[in-house]
Amino acid sequence: MPFTHVKSANVSEDAAKQIRELIALDVLKPDDALPAERELGVQMGISRTSIRAALQILTTEGLLIAKRGSKLRVASKVGATISNPLIKLFDSVPKTSDDFLRFRIILECASAFEAAKNSSEFEREEINHTHQLLLSAIENEDLANAAQADVEFHMAIIETSGNVVSIQVARSLYELMQKGVKRSHQLSQENAKTWQVLANQHELINQAIMNQDPEAAEAAMREHLNYQRKLSTDHFENQSRHEIVKKRRLWAASQN
Repeated sequence: MPFTHVKSANVSEDAAKQIRELIALDVLKPDDALPAERELGVQMGISRTSIRAALQILTTEGLLIAKRGSKLRVASKVGATISNPLIKLFDSVPKTSDDFLRFRIILECASAFEAAKNSSEFEREEINHTHQLLLSAIENEDLANAAQADVEFHMAIIETSGNVVSIQVARSLYELMQKGVKRSHQLSQENAKTWQVLANQHELINQAIMNQDPEAAEAAMREHLNYQRKLSTDHFENQSRHEIVKKRRLWAASQN
């Protein structure tokens, strides 16, 4: 368990701080259930009354959600005020999709560099694990699991950067990342050769991180995300051309 004994005068506040940090570092993820009060108190070495007070602090802050008849859970919508408006625009406004990918290039190229430079052996094992899940899903032509493993691969790299702000911003935009990655896989799956390109790009990113080569990791991530930008741009352009042709045909039919 990630919880440790609390040793201070203000045990409730320090227990809340410890849980808050575990959420910030993405150890405790959105919708994760916390242990029961009694068990959590034992793990943190404090009374049930003190742990209840700590949990109340976090519930008031909106980091934990209390549901009748179930355990406290990490809030699943901590970043909803950021992501919800973007999600609504994502499928209808091409610029939103492209701007999000440009943002990801800024965030994830730096994260890949840091992951290759400063990651521990255990962190690299986690990145490689998600990468192998992705390759397996692509080999089995399993679109849903491929997209999910892809997102987890990118999140594992961001988490390894150790930057709490980057982790939480990325986590708040997790659903948006899922939509973008799923679209890339859908477009790639239409062409087996294109889907293999996607797999090869991930292999280059993963290998650079395993080799602890920051420059290569950053370059591979940049190439991969720019490739996704091209897929997205081509998709919207083709969609636009299709709509124009359809309007022309409708207009011509109305003139007969």
